[in-house]
Amino acid sequence: HEGQYASPGQGALSVLDTGCQLEFSPGYRTTAGNEASSGQAFILDAYEHTSAGGKASLVLYASDAWSLIENWRARHQFRWNKQTDEMCVKDILAFVLGRCGLKLEVKSQSSVITSFYPDFTIHPGNRGNAVITRLLSFIPDVLFVEGNKAYVANPLSTDSSVYSYGSSHQIIEGRYRKGTWEPNRVQVEGYDPQADEPVVVDSFSWGEIDKLYDRLKQLEDSNIDTVSEAQ
Repeated sequence: HEGQYASPGQGALSVLDTGCQLEFSPGYRTTAGNEASSGQAFILDAYEHTSAGGKASLVLYASDAWSLIENWRARHQFRWNKQTDEMCVKDILAFVLGRCGLKLEVKSQSSVITSFYPDFTIHPGNRGNAVITRLLSFIPDVLFVEGNKAYVANPLSTDSSVYSYGSSHQIIEGRYRKGTWEPNRVQVEGYDPQADEPVVVDSFSWGEIDKLYDRLKQLEDSNIDTVSEAQ
């Protein structure tokens, strides 16, 4: 109806306001009727009214739980496992995600995620996504979010697929892109406590560097104590 979306946050649209949760459940009309998946949940950041060419629209700007992780900043320093085993990788993940407002649950997990106790420090000002990326670098597990929960899973080559794509699928639209590497040079620095000296390893892709100079990514981790681990 004309004007039905004119006043979000008021009247019949009182629940549609910035900060509310949007649940998007895509689906299809099949022989069994209208069917939909459980969908994803988003946080409404902003909305915008547009009008052009005789058409008025309400545009919603929303983000998922990854934005909660990205926007979190450490207020002060945290450190675990400096001298004794205090928290494994899984526990530290749960701690950080909890600070972001997310609960960690397990679909499947590796043995490393509960047996590895890294000397791990979060410095004031560190972003949540950077901290999570560092923690995931220690383990083969992956992390995904649905709604207000984060799930850890350990994908294996023996896992059975739940769906497959073949030649019967119609391609509605395609986009194919080739670009340069980001990064094309990686420098890893660790520390050898026996030799009491740093361990530094550089890796280059000279072909890529020749195209656009070097794009350096540096990783510093005191848990790396040999050249082979750095490589």
